[in-house]
Amino acid sequence: MQIEKAEIAIHSSALTTYVPRARTRQELDNLEERLSEHENRLLQMNLSYETMQRHYLELTELKHVLRETAVFFEASEQKQCLHFARVNSPTCPLKKKRRGGGGGRKVRFDLTAS
Repeated sequence: MQIEKAEIAIHSSALTTYVPRARTRQELDNLEERLSEHENRLLQMNLSYETMQRHYLELTELKHVLRETAVFFEASEQKQCLHFARVNSPTCPLKKKRRGGGGGRKVRFDLTAS
């Protein structure tokens, strides 16, 4: 044995084997009750873990959806800004058509109550 090779002193009481004593019915009932409580607690913890894992995955999915939505809106805002920049530019063909037609007459509405 390695203990003998290392020359480690061992007391004779450490080498004796443990012999369990007979337990009383009350002790066994108490142990069984504690075991049942621990089993229930463990089942509850497993259920909570599964619920938390599912919520985590749902939140991760929602976070991804929000990121993609933000990217979509940023891209459409940029496209809209580019579109309005082209429409409002003096070289825009639509702007030239607007200038040529319409006669330049302005209409006013009186919105005050009589």
